[in-house]
Amino acid sequence: MKLTNERLDEITSTILERTGKFRCPICGSEGGFTFPEHEFELFSLEKKDEALLLKEGMTDFFRLFPLTCSHCGFVANFNLQKIDKFLSEKKK
Repeated sequence: MKLTNERLDEITSTILERTGKFRCPICGSEGGFTFPEHEFELFSLEKKDEALLLKEGMTDFFRLFPLTCSHCGFVANFNLQKIDKFLSEKKK
C-alpha cells in the first residue's frame, strides 16, 4: 500500500528518533538506508501439498516497513504495529 507523505514522515521520524543513524549490520556501511514509499505485508499462508493457500478472513499477516542498505542491499524490517503504538503513546 502506498503511503501518504504525512504517513511516511511519521514512520521515518519515529524510526530515526528511536534508532538514530545506524550502521548496516551486514556490511558496516554508514551510508544510510533507503526508505520505501509503501507499506508491505508478510503473510502467513497454509501449505497444502505443493500449494500455498490464502484463505479469505483467516490469514495472519505482519505489517512491515523495510529499509534497504544503500551499499549492500541488506533489508531491515520494522514492525508497523509497534511504530503505530509508539505514535499513539506519543500523542497522549
